[in-house]
Amino acid sequence: MTSPVWETPLGSLRRGRHALLYHRGPDLAARVAARYAADGLGNEEAVVLSAEPVELERIGLLLSGIGVDVERERDANNLLFVQSDTEQASRLAVDVKYLVTWIREQARDRQTRIWNHWSGALAEQGKWTEGSTLEASLGELKGDATVLCHVNLEHMPGDPVASLEMLGTLHDALFTQTGHAALEFRDQRSPVIAR
Repeated sequence: MTSPVWETPLGSLRRGRHALLYHRGPDLAARVAARYAADGLGNEEAVVLSAEPVELERIGLLLSGIGVDVERERDANNLLFVQSDTEQASRLAVDVKYLVTWIREQARDRQTRIWNHWSGALAEQGKWTEGSTLEASLGELKGDATVLCHVNLEHMPGDPVASLEMLGTLHDALFTQTGHAALEFRDQRSPVIAR
């Protein structure tokens, strides 16, 4: 079975890179998150999954399906599940310092990767300034963590493409859903679409 075209660039997002995934619906996002988390765990990184409870459950099932012992990884603090409702995201937009400190404590000097829906939850509510502030603040982890923010375009008010331009400028790379399950990848430092 051929791997989706997004898997190779997704696997290259180590060493402190920040990326943004625009998607429609939860299925693709969960698949990307599971691959992202599995790659991190396979490289002995600490993995933080920020998502809504139903999505966390979906990602956990997908990880189990590809051979990850989710309970063991969570018990060892290698895999951290953190809920990301809008209220929590708004609090983090004001003061993300304690979150950054907590992540560093859990990682115990390991490289970390974060599947981040805090910023996405704010963007989906049209809270552009808060979302961008939070995403920029997570840049404090640059070099210590790889961060991938995801945003569900179906939940976006107005014209999502125009509205997300500001959020997109904060990232090294973009993944954009172009069809039912297809993704395009763009390296912001070298803007070439990989098909």
